Amino acid sequence: MTTTKRGQPNNVALWPRISFRRASESYLIFDGKVYKLDTCDTRIFKAALQEVMSEDELNHFSQTNSMKYSMWHYREIDMLGRFYLINLLPTKLKLYSSKTEAEKACEAS
Repeated sequence: MTTTKRGQPNNVALWPRISFRRASESYLIFDGKVYKLDTCDTRIFKAALQEVMSEDELNHFSQTNSMKYSMWHYREIDMLGRFYLINLLPTKLKLYSSKTEAEKACEAS
C-alpha cells in the first residue's frame, strides 16, 4: 500500500479495476436496455453512472476531481475517457462481458 507524505493511506488505485480491452468489450444495462460500453451514447453512459452514484459521491466528485469533472461535461466521451472514469470514480458500474450475459441479467431484473 502506498502512503501520502503524512503516512496516510493513499486511496488512489495503482492498477485499473478493469483493463481497457475488457472495458471496451463490455456491456451495461440502463433503463432496462443493454448497451455496448464503447458505442453507447454519452448521455446513456453518464446516466448509467449517475444511477449508481449517491448524491454525496456526485458532490464529492465535482468538488475534488477537476480533471474528471471537466471530462464529465464533454458532449462526447470516447472509450479512453470512459475507461478513465470507470476506473477512477469511487462507484463501480456493473459491466457484463457479453451481450448474452447482460440480456439475461436484464430479463432477471
